[in-house]
Amino acid sequence: MIRVAMSGAWPDGFAMLEGTMDDLENPFVSFQYAIANALMQWQLIEHMIFQLFMESIDCRSKTYVAAAYHAAIHFDTKVRMTDEILRLRLAEDPLLEEWTTLRNRLRKRIKSRNKLVHWFHESEPIAKRGEISHIWRLAPNFLDPRPSEQPLSKADIEGIRNLFSQLGGDLGVFVSKVKTFLASPEKSP
Repeated sequence: MIRVAMSGAWPDGFAMLEGTMDDLENPFVSFQYAIANALMQWQLIEHMIFQLFMESIDCRSKTYVAAAYHAAIHFDTKVRMTDEILRLRLAEDPLLEEWTTLRNRLRKRIKSRNKLVHWFHESEPIAKRGEISHIWRLAPNFLDPRPSEQPLSKADIEGIRNLFSQLGGDLGVFVSKVKTFLASPEKSP
């Protein structure tokens, strides 16, 4: 059995999958493990956007800020809300250019996140040492008549996980910069 354990408060906490090597020898379990790892990295990205929003709103009660943020259902809306407040708070500071770069990277990564969540599992049976095994992939819905993108292999998903991890780390560093910038006396409202 593979279990997920999360501890601590983000970003100081960590997410970990645990299981035995026997579990991971099953191609389907190993494939699911890769997807779960990538999505856990995406959760860090979502948390960092929340932290940026929280740090950028000057309010005595962060509870109200959190309630407003979480009332937005779609992540794109949350990114747009965060973008708008950062544009106001970081106006004419080089941090705004850094945010724009991060936001553009984030928008590219959202497409990969959506593939992990919405695409279908497909498998290709293969004969291996006299036994039938499967190669698993994520693919667009086979009933979708639009031109199709290439399926994602386990290696592709692991690459996406690495991109998510890098972006989450970069956003975490940026949150610290914004917090320091906004704490300076001349930037406080």
